[in-house]
Amino acid sequence: MDKLYLLLMLSTTLLSGTIFEFSTSTDTYKQTTLNSGVHLDILRAYPSIEYVDDTLISITIGVGTGTFITQYYDISRDLFSELYDSPIAVGYGNVVYMEWLNSSLRLVTTNIFDNLAFYKEFELDFAPTAIPTNVVIRAEFIDETTLSIIYLHGENYEEKSLILNLGGAI
Repeated sequence: MDKLYLLLMLSTTLLSGTIFEFSTSTDTYKQTTLNSGVHLDILRAYPSIEYVDDTLISITIGVGTGTFITQYYDISRDLFSELYDSPIAVGYGNVVYMEWLNSSLRLVTTNIFDNLAFYKEFELDFAPTAIPTNVVIRAEFIDETTLSIIYLHGENYEEKSLILNLGGAI
């Protein structure tokens, strides 16, 4: 699929109310957003667009300080996901990301397109980091119901490995 075509689709779903000006000479785009009557202009590199598998595409835009937002597109169903803040793993129709919930950092795994189909949180002994995604060194799906993670834990930032049973993942 053509990169510009995906960017145009992205502009209508990912950042509605946003105007894009593309520059092929610098491989950047200018993003203009009208927010509460104020124009905000940001010059960014093009989003990263990658195939996750034969039917799933990830569209990622860096937002600074090691964080990014990602939206997934299912080619076979012509369906966009919600936005995910710095996802750390994707597989078997699920996405894994970190989220602050009730003043506690949690690892969340959910169905990419329908969190009512599957959603599970894990509250682990994560090390206190400035950027939540930095606490996970590696995360990968072993199979549909099993996630392997290596993360930093405790005040001394020690590495810890865990195998998490996702139970009802589909």
